[in-house]
Order: sequence, then C-alpha cells, then structure tokens
Amino acid sequence: MHQPTPFSTRTAAQQPTGITPLQQQLNIIESGSGSDEDVSEACLALMEDPNFSPAVFLKAATSLHGKTQPETREESPQWNLITMMAESLVSNAENNPA
Repeated sequence: MHQPTPFSTRTAAQQPTGITPLQQQLNIIESGSGSDEDVSEACLALMEDPNFSPAVFLKAATSLHGKTQPETREESPQWNLITMMAESLVSNAENNPA
C-alpha cells in the first residue's frame, strides 16, 4: 500500500527554495493579485508566525497601497482586511511599547 507523503516533506517540496513561508505570505499581500481568501489566509498565517514583524507587514501593505488606485482600494475586501490588520498592529504597538 502506498504511504502518503509526510506533511513536512510535501510542504517543503512545494516551496520555492530560498523563500520562507513568511515571505510567501508577504508576497501574496504585497502583490495584490491574490483572491480575497488568499489574502485572508496570508494575514492569518502571518499573525501566527513566530517570526512575524509588524514593520515587515506594514512595508508590504504600504507597497501595495502605492500600486493600487484609491477607487480600487475602496471597493476591495482584501484592502479592507489589510487596513484593519495594519490598524490593529499600530494600535497594539502604541498600547504595548517594547
């Protein structure tokens, strides 16, 4: 009987070399080309990543902001999610200074 590939092996094989899962999530957010679901999953994955840095997320969000038109941002559920996450991170940083 065929043994299923262990999850860790399968995941590692699918990732381009040199790109961490964290970077992959940031790329999804920064590209602005993922579906709403992709962006939601990327944001959630980032929040759960122990190496996550709010500054890195804000940089990706700022980059996306510069690439999108104001009208597009107003109508985009993705953009609303990214904005809410950014506001939450800023608020947390202000309330819990390092």
